[in-house]
Amino acid sequence: MCPPRWGVGIGYSIHAGLGLVLDGSRESDLRVERVLTVDPGIGVVRHADAGYETSRRIIKERYMGSIP
Repeated sequence: MCPPRWGVGIGYSIHAGLGLVLDGSRESDLRVERVLTVDPGIGVVRHADAGYETSRRIIKERYMGSIP
């Protein structure tokens, strides 16, 4: 087991992990589009939840207007 400060997360954020199989089908095209849109956005939300002010500001300015 790794010590608590090691890992692939940034600061206090938690790494969600991701795996994707692309086979050239239309369905896989749709999946990769979703993943490459949603996964980075979830990363911003995870960092905001971890208390990073830059992420909180980006969400406030670009998406929600306000966050709790």
